[in-house]
Amino acid sequence: MQKPMEPCRFCPCYITTNIEQENWQCSCLTNNYDGIMGVPIYNWSDACVHLLIIVRFLSRGVSMGYGDGRAKGTGRIGEAEARNALIAAGFQAEKPPGKDIGVDLEIWIDGKNSKKATAQVKGRRHEAEPLWFAATVTSRQLQNAWETTGSLRETWKERILSVDFWLLVSVPRNEIWVLPASKAIELAIINEPFYQNRRDNQYDRPFIKANGKIESKQKELNLGLTVEEQPLTQKFGAYLNNFVSIREFLTDTNS
Repeated sequence: MQKPMEPCRFCPCYITTNIEQENWQCSCLTNNYDGIMGVPIYNWSDACVHLLIIVRFLSRGVSMGYGDGRAKGTGRIGEAEARNALIAAGFQAEKPPGKDIGVDLEIWIDGKNSKKATAQVKGRRHEAEPLWFAATVTSRQLQNAWETTGSLRETWKERILSVDFWLLVSVPRNEIWVLPASKAIELAIINEPFYQNRRDNQYDRPFIKANGKIESKQKELNLGLTVEEQPLTQKFGAYLNNFVSIREFLTDTNS
């Protein structure tokens, strides 16, 4: 049944062209669609996120802005953009199956060997600050560190080093910054003086929520800063849309 511009019953979809007569669910759901940006629909909650991906497809050549205001949606769009770019660069990339372990993508090269690289993807679509990313340290990670060592100071480094690469996807700028974990730590250290007074950037002590759990923290990875008269986009310019370091990692038999 073709019925363009009808609303979906389960998400704010007004661009579907194939709607089931009984359920009024959009075609991307009925077909479990994954052909545009490689993000399959597994449940109803994914519907609105996938709509944004369809909009991206219909507006190729325009800024990657979506505007649904949801961090979760931004993350999924960032993952889709990163995965597509990796595949275009000759890699295979998939989200690891099972429970979320802080790894967004596993990356490998077909026909080379079974070695895989792990990556954390951070998406950003804020128009005014399109390069301001952050590494999050969860409440559980902080709680474990506090109970075992009595210190939180190294938790952000442990979080960054828990993967091989950080892929920072700037949606408005159509950019992907491919940082090895060591470079992500370097970027975080450069950011420290600018954000050390933020509550969520203070690692000298825990802040306890009303439910008794430790508040999550983060470490800023803002590439939009200028430090000592040098823009960080210039300092880290070699890592812009450059997947060479991933290829070198995967082909290095000594690592």
